[in-house]
Amino acid sequence: MRADGGGTIPPAAIECPSVRSMSQDYEWARERLTEYLDLLEALGGPVPSEAAADALQSAVMAREPTIERIVGDLERTRVAWFSAFGGYSWRAEQIQAVRRALGILEDQRDLRDHWSRDPVIEVDPDQLHEWVWEAAKGLWESGHWGEAVEAAVKVVNSKTQRKTGRLDLSGTDLMRTALSAKNPLLRVREDDGSETYKSAQEGAMHLGEAVFMYWRNVLGHEPGGSDRQRALEGLAAVSALSRLIDEADLVAPTPGAEATGP
Repeated sequence: MRADGGGTIPPAAIECPSVRSMSQDYEWARERLTEYLDLLEALGGPVPSEAAADALQSAVMAREPTIERIVGDLERTRVAWFSAFGGYSWRAEQIQAVRRALGILEDQRDLRDHWSRDPVIEVDPDQLHEWVWEAAKGLWESGHWGEAVEAAVKVVNSKTQRKTGRLDLSGTDLMRTALSAKNPLLRVREDDGSETYKSAQEGAMHLGEAVFMYWRNVLGHEPGGSDRQRALEGLAAVSALSRLIDEADLVAPTPGAEATGP
């Protein structure tokens, strides 16, 4: 008997602009793909009983989300097989996709080991500051790049409000007040009166302004905001700001001093 049933439900693939860098473990990915390929091929062959067929289908469905992620990253597409069992065409397309993914995985390892001439700089979203990744993770992994950046910026705004107690301020006004070089609420390094301190404090304030003025107000409202690479760069900027704010010392503003601006 055949274990995969009848009908044809082809996989759906949605183009997306880029993928994560090859920082994942090669052997782990190869083992997962090979195991899944064995299960798919077993579905098309003779199965001794209904119970065995059900077990094979359950095993495929349990592994499918991970395989979709691996294949999608390697193929530079977002793959969705919908955990549905169709006929021969459905199984054949999955087998072809997994075999191709194994080939890409092997080729990328060989190129990295034998052909790469420049150091590879890898940025993994899940290594960003925890404020950023906790807010952005769900949207990022579902391919909503621009929305992930916007969500991360909103969390930074909220965290800064709570840390400074300035719930009456938001966005660039909050950054200019909290990180002011003249009378800050958050000091990013010890104030020793040096130009280095002044540069660090004012630079942090301008970074905060940039995050809210560009990555939220501009990038979040234009078509390019959905581009993965630009969004990743935006998350990196938001992460840098988050780390500065998270690690900054909370200080009381000098009475009568101007708290906003450089």
